[in-house]
Amino acid sequence: MVRAHITSNEIPPERHQVPSIPFAEPLYPDPPVEYRGARLAVAYLEGSLPPGMLPRRAEAAETPLRLALFADYPDSTIGPYREVALLGSITLEGSAALFCALIYVTTDVALAQGREVWGFPKKLAEIDFENDGNQVTARLARNGKMLAELRGTAADEMPVDTMADLASMPIINQKWIPSPSGKDADVDILTSARMDQDLDHAWVGTATLDTYGEAAAALGPSRDVTLARMSGNLVLHPGEVVA
Repeated sequence: MVRAHITSNEIPPERHQVPSIPFAEPLYPDPPVEYRGARLAVAYLEGSLPPGMLPRRAEAAETPLRLALFADYPDSTIGPYREVALLGSITLEGSAALFCALIYVTTDVALAQGREVWGFPKKLAEIDFENDGNQVTARLARNGKMLAELRGTAADEMPVDTMADLASMPIINQKWIPSPSGKDADVDILTSARMDQDLDHAWVGTATLDTYGEAAAALGPSRDVTLARMSGNLVLHPGEVVA
């Protein structure tokens, strides 16, 4: 195998200070990330995330809510992939936000960019997403173990801006990167990310959400939930450090 020899003069200037990122052939582009024709299924649950899952300086919202977001992104600026995110409403320094407790994706590009840029706690997983008419069936598994199953119907059309307040909340992540020793943190910050939605359609209905393992630890036992089904375009913007 012939290895290309790359001199320092050939390294893009913006990559000189980040040798741990693949500078010769970057894995992902700089944000924002644009999603076209996204399909979303969101299960809504009352109650807060367990205290041990909340980031520092955050409290559960006064009216706590948890979300299980199942997404199919067939066309994005980082390629097609699927995603499942488990989030909870929080209050951080008096402001309402969502905290991403667990999140799973199907490609290394989505995992690396999410972790390295915003600090999303992403893991690789197997995700099925089927939307047959009004019916939604979605499954999340990792290393052959089932973590979540969503089965329901969302047939009642609703205005696309019904959940605008919730969708406009910043998403908080605790970006934690260990030092080479593995004992201390090289990076330990809270970041904020925002996503804009330009939805074409939205429907509401009911579903059953079965959870197992770490997903059950975040969302509690299996239960009936309110289901929202949506389609449209999204943009995930560059984030910022909040603490």
